[in-house]
Amino acid sequence: MEKKELLDHLYIARAIWTCYESNKNVAERIDNQIEKDRQIIANKPIKSKVEEANRIYLDWHIFLYIGIVWIVVGVIMVGVLMNKKPQEQVELALGIVTGIAALAAIAYVLYVVIKNRIYNKEYAKRKGERDSIYDKEKNEYDIIAKDLSENIDILVPRRIHFAKNRNKAETAFNKFMELNFVYSTYQDIVPICQFIQYLESGRCETLEGPNGCYNLYESELRQNIIINKLSNIENALEDIKRNQMVMIKTLKAIDVTTNSIFKVANDVYSEVKDINDNTRAIAACSAISAANSTEIANTLGKLRGDLSYYCK
Repeated sequence: MEKKELLDHLYIARAIWTCYESNKNVAERIDNQIEKDRQIIANKPIKSKVEEANRIYLDWHIFLYIGIVWIVVGVIMVGVLMNKKPQEQVELALGIVTGIAALAAIAYVLYVVIKNRIYNKEYAKRKGERDSIYDKEKNEYDIIAKDLSENIDILVPRRIHFAKNRNKAETAFNKFMELNFVYSTYQDIVPICQFIQYLESGRCETLEGPNGCYNLYESELRQNIIINKLSNIENALEDIKRNQMVMIKTLKAIDVTTNSIFKVANDVYSEVKDINDNTRAIAACSAISAANSTEIANTLGKLRGDLSYYCK
């Protein structure tokens, strides 16, 4: 395969993979947005608990006060009864005890009534404040929950759409690689981007041979000049800037494309046709694929397809 034709095929493979990655990222972001919205909806406001009114108010202090009074009265009674006749002592003692018990009962009832009235006023105030806060939070929640529910109803079919796009792009990439213009070991985006860089820079003219892309790629891998794991590349962009520039540009382009598509997909006021057509993804794939997109489209035409077919 001639160098130009080989580059065209590599550009196409990269473009299709870009479509796959962009749609996958958008689908994942929409998933996260839906989950986030659902968590907010699930977090309904709850009324704070306020102690019930009209309870019997028991206070140990009142029993302490009554006990002190009984002791004082008892001391006085002893002094008074010492000067009385036995019969009079019994009658006086019974009268005093009965009187004190009655007074204590009346005092306690008054104490409970007064305390409960004070408590009920405080309760009504706290309940009113609580209900006011709850009503405000509930009204705010109802508005937010309604908007989020409507947003979720719109996002769910969009997520399905981008998930389908992702699956289509993945299938298209695998089918395209079945042409075997690249050896099976290197049918991945990292070596594909590296081969593009080798061929564009003139370091290699072919894939095979002692001076081919395969040989140079394996040599640089062994020397740790390049990284072949995509996850490691994303975490070491500064370290690979010189040796894997095509890979970096591809990842940055995917990031820009993903942000652009997700912004449209997450806008509940966007027209649905903008999402269904996925025009931004197709345009991004076309732009990334190569400078001369017409020739690439023609190349794909020979394969009974075009870039839009693989990206849509």
